[in-house]
Amino acid sequence: MSKKTFTLLIALIIAIIAFLGWFFFFRTTTPVTPGTTQQGTDLFPFGPGSTSTRPSTPTNSGTSTIDLSNNTPAASLPRLRQLWKDPTAGATFFPATGTTTSVRFVDRATGHIYESPLDALGNEKISNVTIPQIHEALWAANGKEVIFRYLKNDSIIQSFYATLSTTSASTTSTLEGYFLPANIRDISISGGKIAYFDPTLQTGQLIEARVDGTARKAVMNSEAWDWSITYNNPKVAFLGTRPSGLVPGFGYALDMATGATTRIAGEILGLTGTINASGTKAFLSAQEQQVIASAAYDIKTKVTQNLSIRTLSDKCAWSNVKSQLIYCAVPVSLQAGTYPDDWYKGKVSFTDRLWSIDLSTGETRQLLDPSFEVLQDMDIMKIVIDRTDSSLTFINKNDMSLWLYRP
Repeated sequence: MSKKTFTLLIALIIAIIAFLGWFFFFRTTTPVTPGTTQQGTDLFPFGPGSTSTRPSTPTNSGTSTIDLSNNTPAASLPRLRQLWKDPTAGATFFPATGTTTSVRFVDRATGHIYESPLDALGNEKISNVTIPQIHEALWAANGKEVIFRYLKNDSIIQSFYATLSTTSASTTSTLEGYFLPANIRDISISGGKIAYFDPTLQTGQLIEARVDGTARKAVMNSEAWDWSITYNNPKVAFLGTRPSGLVPGFGYALDMATGATTRIAGEILGLTGTINASGTKAFLSAQEQQVIASAAYDIKTKVTQNLSIRTLSDKCAWSNVKSQLIYCAVPVSLQAGTYPDDWYKGKVSFTDRLWSIDLSTGETRQLLDPSFEVLQDMDIMKIVIDRTDSSLTFINKNDMSLWLYRP
């Protein structure tokens, strides 16, 4: 064998070994379902007389495939894109009825309001009134009224109601409004109404009012005032004690018309929840063995279904089309900690995938993996869904940037 032939043979063997190494170590991928990394024991049921069920494995109808040709109306736009790279206080779809054409959002540093079209790139500033260091922006359903929440002098919680008023001389809108009572610790918005506990009283009094603070109505009185309220519909709200993985919590379904409460959960660490628009189902999360457990609760039958996915209710939003469908950001894995405290404080950050969960059938479906789609890990929060479930926005907690997803 000549020296040249021997050299070629060695090169061929090295090439074959390199190909086999690539094939087995890089080409093969393993799909992950939410049940694979989040198994545990039953934490629930909640409440007296309820029953609990947990499916042995989640029903996964498959992940969505990436096909930019299916994007509408502009095929050139990716289905997941960043709308704003800077910290964002809150977003909404506008207009709320008819054909949705844009996303309105508030820049956290300046309070300036921007609008981004769904079918084109770029943003337009629609209000340049500066309100610095906004913590959160709560939008009314009409997309024209907003409540800015921020700290004054690092100690006073301010809630400023504002409405967009377009002038005749310019397309830029001015902001007109006034302050709601100072130090409202927790406020929730649903459609054109808000709910909060009156901070001027020594005991708790839950107030329901228009977004601008008028037409106040006392819904209920309580000896305690440190409650958390999640208000997704005008009829029923989720009322819970301030959640902490160090303190047993309680949760109630609150009738907004009568002030009557129905206990859903009790003596549960880290309890949080949200109730759907029809007032029939609650999605609950809590701490279990230093991680997170999730469950669905039927308010009428008092039956609890322990879910195979594990995520915080703060990372979920109800469908506007199907009453028992909920969209959730689900962590790929969970590390031991105190929940939800560690996530609230930023001690823990998740790598999420977006799932839909049909609570009527138990079907779960992975919709989006941001780490694959845009090569970036995301800790998803503040999901907002348009009226037809065709688009959603969310904020990446890692840098507070705003993203748009259109399947």
